[in-house]
Amino acid sequence: MKSTWAQWEGVLEQPGILTEGAILLAVVASVALLCWWWSRRREAGSDRAASVLLGEHGIDGVLFPTAAWLATAALKWSLPWLGLQPGVVRLAMPLLLSLLAIRLVARVLRAAWPQAGWAHAVERSVSWLAWGGSVLWITGLWPVVWAELEALKWKMGGKPVSLANLLEAGCGGWW
Repeated sequence: MKSTWAQWEGVLEQPGILTEGAILLAVVASVALLCWWWSRRREAGSDRAASVLLGEHGIDGVLFPTAAWLATAALKWSLPWLGLQPGVVRLAMPLLLSLLAIRLVARVLRAAWPQAGWAHAVERSVSWLAWGGSVLWITGLWPVVWAELEALKWKMGGKPVSLANLLEAGCGGWW
């Protein structure tokens, strides 16, 4: 089996990778422009729902990474029809998903508790975890790290509990 680095090297050497990257860039830039335009037309003001959705500048809310991820998923589906294999798009999707998680937590916390100092610490923690998870997934190290978290066990109430179990419980098993 090829290593993850060798797989990514193979992806980056594909013919058409620059075309795919240019198309991806155009799609994401178009989504950003539409989000910015919509925020200017809507004039979010102090509306908390709008600040979560659009942010302060239209592209720093939850809408941009959500729409960009959906557009990228559609692009991944349509690239084979153009004779291109999704490579860069496969790399962009977990990054956009991480950005979505970070923006969702950050915007909801800022809207709910605008003056709370602890909210910034939570936002930073989620940011580090999301980007770190993306890096682990992209590099193929996620299964190795997860196996190590499963191996760290101790007894609670007579039952073995791993660090991975605690993480799953804390995150509600959303991954």
